[in-house]
Amino acid sequence: HRRPWDFTWPDISCIITSLMKVSEQVQLAQFTTCIVSEAAGSSSQMGTQAALNLCLSATRLYVDPVILQPLALDVASTLEHKHLNSIDERQWQQIQKYMGECSHAGQGHSRDR
Repeated sequence: HRRPWDFTWPDISCIITSLMKVSEQVQLAQFTTCIVSEAAGSSSQMGTQAALNLCLSATRLYVDPVILQPLALDVASTLEHKHLNSIDERQWQQIQKYMGECSHAGQGHSRDR
């Protein structure tokens, strides 16, 4: 058996996204919570798409916003100087909406005003 850390961040993001369609949601949410906790501080290494996919999957699995907050803030910092295409922009807006007042994710990001 391979451990989650044997995979790259984009691989982990794709695995979670794929499992959302076929897996037991409670177990997947627990797995995703663990991954999100470990991913904080790594968004610049995982790439924009993987970071957004991981965050978006976490929102769809109702991962506690307090647990998602460090990763969302890290992603916000990474995105600050990037141009997002319309799909990435929509994903980012969905993540921010989920985070709501709990985390203020992306506050100060020019696209959020």
